[in-house]
Amino acid sequence: LGVFLKYGYSEPKLDRIEHLISTGFVIHAPWMIQGDLMGIGFSWDSSSNMVRDGYSSEIFCRLQLTTPVRLTPNVVFIINPSVKENAGALAVFGLRYRALF
Repeated sequence: LGVFLKYGYSEPKLDRIEHLISTGFVIHAPWMIQGDLMGIGFSWDSSSNMVRDGYSSEIFCRLQLTTPVRLTPNVVFIINPSVKENAGALAVFGLRYRALF
């Protein structure tokens, strides 16, 4: 089991998001397969133009298919995107494929 907490800051003139805090945890080898990961994370961000705060959560699962090949599906849920005033909630689905040669 791994736990993380991170904080980020950006100058308001450089980026729309000024403050970002994220936390979550990962489970190593959830199915007893070395290299597999499963995790969930949560984040809060503050907009530099004071539109509104944004919140998001992510769920992912990294599958070690073979020694050099990994497949990682994920979904990110975004509530009140701070850089998009008229959006309520969004879901973003992703799929990453990694092969080492």
